[in-house]
Amino acid sequence: MSSPTGGTSLLQACSVNEVVKAQTNKVRLARLKGELVDGSQAIEHVFTLARAERDAWLNWLARVADRGDCQAQLQAAD
Repeated sequence: MSSPTGGTSLLQACSVNEVVKAQTNKVRLARLKGELVDGSQAIEHVFTLARAERDAWLNWLARVADRGDCQAQLQAAD
């Protein structure tokens, strides 16, 4: 549906404009409902969780070893 000069017709331009307005309104509504999150905050949160999980895996041996020492001390005290 091109215009005789090969450009975009008014109908096509209006249709595209309506689609863009609908998409913009959809994003605004999602933002108002609290369904959207800030991308940089989400990435920061994921990295924080990943660091915590990594630290937990790296430190589990020390925690288990400490428990073993405590149990040995309790058994020795009996």
